Amino acid sequence: MLTRHGKSIGLVKDDKACRNKLLVDTNARKILEKHDHDVFGWHTVSFLGDLREDFKSAARLLGLEVIEEDV
Repeated sequence: MLTRHGKSIGLVKDDKACRNKLLVDTNARKILEKHDHDVFGWHTVSFLGDLREDFKSAARLLGLEVIEEDV
């Protein structure tokens, strides 16, 4: 399971790719260094609120490895 954390700062208006694009203030440099496109692709799901610890706990219960891209 892949996690990223950031602060929502708006929406990107562009007809290319996904219909809804969230603009986020985050550690983009670290994400670009660690992201493995072959494993995770480029589709993501965003959640509002800091749910990182909840998702990490759920991943551990399911036996999934957790990768925090922005850390």
